[in-house]
Amino acid sequence: MKSGSVRDAFTHAHRTPDVVALDTRTTLSIAGVGDPNAEDFQRAIGTLFSVAFTLKFQRRAQRLSDFVVGPLDGEWTIEGPERPFLQIPRGDWHWALRLTIPDDVTDDQVTEAMRTASRRRGATPEGTKMMARVRREIVPAGRFGRVLHVGPYTEEERSFATLEKYLLEHGDVRLNGHLEVYLSDPQRTAPDKLKTTLLVRLID
Repeated sequence: MKSGSVRDAFTHAHRTPDVVALDTRTTLSIAGVGDPNAEDFQRAIGTLFSVAFTLKFQRRAQRLSDFVVGPLDGEWTIEGPERPFLQIPRGDWHWALRLTIPDDVTDDQVTEAMRTASRRRGATPEGTKMMARVRREIVPAGRFGRVLHVGPYTEEERSFATLEKYLLEHGDVRLNGHLEVYLSDPQRTAPDKLKTTLLVRLID
């Protein structure tokens, strides 16, 4: 099992599966339900990055520890018994988008960043309402099965199959849901070149 920083665990995956240990981390988080192509999901991404960059610059002005914004990760779950994820109607997908932030960030700092971001020129009522959904969230440590997926998001099932085979061979049992770390910008990268780190939390 490999260990290291969360950022390394997210960005150093390979097509050959492995198991990594992630420490407890502090994040900015926004959650919802529905199709990732829907407007709510896309607006949530922009909102989360807006708050994160505002927080980053406010901390820099206060001479607090700086941090790199990204990569974005998304946790995907469903209600009820575990089933092949891509067979579930997209409108029933539960998601939580997160950006890792320094552990010393406080709730008050997040609230101030949200207020500042919502007052920016061009802010819309919809965006301000979305801003209120951003939270500071502590994600617990754990062991994760990991594999790099290269290609469209709709073809992740083949990479999950490779990961499941690896875990079965090594006697590891996964929990429901999975984590996706988005290493490519889908607006600038061809679908067959997209890189996504896939992780599943394991039972200790």
